[in-house]
Amino acid sequence: MYKRRIIIFMFIAGAMMLALVVRLAQLQVLEVDEFRAQWEESMRKQELLPASRGRIMDSHGRILAVDLPCKDFCLDYRFLIADARWVRRQVSIIARRQNLSRSEAQGVYDQWSQDTWRLAGELAAAAGVDLDRKVQNVVQSVQRVRNSAAARAGIPDFEVREERQMHPIVEALNEDLSIYAQNRIAQGKTIGATVRPGNKRFYPYGDIACHVIGLTGPLTLEDLERLNGPDHDDLPLSQRLECYQPGDWAGISGVERMCEEILRGKRGYNIQQAGWRQPVQLENVPAQKGGDVHLTLDIDLQRELAKLIAATGHNGSAVVMSVERNEILAMVSSPTYDLNTYREKYSTLLGDQHNLPLRHRAVSVAVPPGSIIKPFVALAGMTEGKITQHSTFQCAGHLYPDDPLHWRCTGVHGQTDLRRSLARSCNIYYYRLGAMIGAPLMCQWFRKLGLDGTSGLNLVEERPGSVPTDEWLSRNENRRHLQAEASQMAIGQGRLLVTPLAMANALASLGRGGKLMNPMLALEDPPQAGPIDLGFNQSDIAAVLEGMHNGVHEVGGTAYRAFHPPGAGALRVQVCGKTGTAQAAPLRIDSNGDGRIDSHDEVVKQGYMMWFAALAPAN
Repeated sequence: MYKRRIIIFMFIAGAMMLALVVRLAQLQVLEVDEFRAQWEESMRKQELLPASRGRIMDSHGRILAVDLPCKDFCLDYRFLIADARWVRRQVSIIARRQNLSRSEAQGVYDQWSQDTWRLAGELAAAAGVDLDRKVQNVVQSVQRVRNSAAARAGIPDFEVREERQMHPIVEALNEDLSIYAQNRIAQGKTIGATVRPGNKRFYPYGDIACHVIGLTGPLTLEDLERLNGPDHDDLPLSQRLECYQPGDWAGISGVERMCEEILRGKRGYNIQQAGWRQPVQLENVPAQKGGDVHLTLDIDLQRELAKLIAATGHNGSAVVMSVERNEILAMVSSPTYDLNTYREKYSTLLGDQHNLPLRHRAVSVAVPPGSIIKPFVALAGMTEGKITQHSTFQCAGHLYPDDPLHWRCTGVHGQTDLRRSLARSCNIYYYRLGAMIGAPLMCQWFRKLGLDGTSGLNLVEERPGSVPTDEWLSRNENRRHLQAEASQMAIGQGRLLVTPLAMANALASLGRGGKLMNPMLALEDPPQAGPIDLGFNQSDIAAVLEGMHNGVHEVGGTAYRAFHPPGAGALRVQVCGKTGTAQAAPLRIDSNGDGRIDSHDEVVKQGYMMWFAALAPAN
């Protein structure tokens, strides 16, 4: 009985010993490469190197936006979340280096941790950064990345590289703060903190062309998922360098966003392996600067136009385009704001509901065009055979003899032909022509001119115009056109809404003999579509331009007094121009704070929308 127990015990012990030997052989022979790789990975420190954005320049090479080198205060993610394993490791390092007991080293760590948070708070307060919100955003971004990667891998406890990286907490430190932070860290009494090189976007011209140039801003969690795709964590390092990281900035408006793919650079990386005395450099790939973007804007012209609009005391916009290449030479929205102080003054800018300085009026505000639509109505009428250049209508100052108070004109023009109708902006001529063309056909022409769409520039701020077709009316108002609406649209009133850029683009087509093109703003992002021939007769275009020329240079023309004030000499440039005045809906603000704007809210502005559209030189 006793011997049998001894035999059983020895058998079990032998089996266990054999299992240990087999496992040891497996570890040392079969899995040695895998474990060596894991050990080497644990000893490596990988640092991503930030890339600077490309410059934005005007048509003469003047710099409108540029990245300047700066310093960022960064904290280790594991410090931010007080990761227990990381903390234990830091305590062990402190104990070993300072020959302390475990409890003494823990006390040192706690003191350094407090000093680190105190330093972060001082820097954040000086830089105007909400420290708690910034840390929360970083932690949420990394956790979102981790959860997404864990779900794809099917491993709950999945670690991503962002958990082992430094993250910017206070960015673009000024020189004094940078030196102060570096000195504090150099004293060796902080933990998980560093000051590393970064980039700060600078706009040399401040508020000039601010709406066109646009801004950069921090990416949200949703932005990261949208831009990187679902499987970016599984990509090799060389491809992950092109992915956005938590804390990254990207273009959020204007050209900064429109040309994001060109402007953003490609980050580099630095890999070191821990050594006995100092890290060993394994690999270093420098970051690649983003590409430059050359705009068609002339910043001097942009500045002068902004001054002219500001001098009027009114808000507004102006668009100047070259006829030959359809390049945007200036695109002004007033009032403006300084791109360099946007974040500090954001609350004030957003709260200015009277002037709405953040609104890009040239592309995001669609309003009735008023009489500047008349040249296109005239061309549509001639092309459709409703009138000729010599057709006339009698203007008695009002459309209906028995109703002199409605459907009025700005004067009594008598027998009026095409050229006179444009020079004097005769409403009666276009009331009658609009009725002859009809609303459905007129809407077809407005759509052909591109007044209901966007320009193709891919500006995130751009909003389409509105052409009230039968389909539009059915969808939005459950009705069809009324008979009078054709006459209303012919003078640019009613539900026809256009943006300044759309009208400038349509007018430029007349200077090219009726060929419509998409506008160009950046040389690196040219229009994809070619010119579209609108089908206008060249003689008809010439007659329309002659009428517009008379409106500027002929006594009695609607723009004559503006261009020929008393005592002024002859104009050096001949201009084909058309004035326009349109009734505009009153501007209201949410004065009662109910979250919507309706007739009960305060009217802060009301009046007429003033337009001027021109081609120059006339020859």
